[in-house]
Amino acid sequence: METRYRPVQHEAEIEGKLERKPSLKLPPANSSPEWREAETAICALEGVLCPTGSRSKLNSLPINTLVQHYEEVVYDVLLRMFGTHESL
Repeated sequence: METRYRPVQHEAEIEGKLERKPSLKLPPANSSPEWREAETAICALEGVLCPTGSRSKLNSLPINTLVQHYEEVVYDVLLRMFGTHESL
């Protein structure tokens, strides 16, 4: 099936080489204390995700660049907190 629809804010072309990161050893979904701690740690990084005075710069970046940056920051936090399945 072909479609002519192409989202405006999405680049269909993949830039660079894709690499799979090690799978995170996340806690069970019902482990509220661990998830609350992770959420607090991620929210504390607001300055990293959106440094003071850089909002205009961030607004001018493509959405895929912003999402990639956010994913990298969140992954790093969760990696430090919970490790990976490979690191057992």
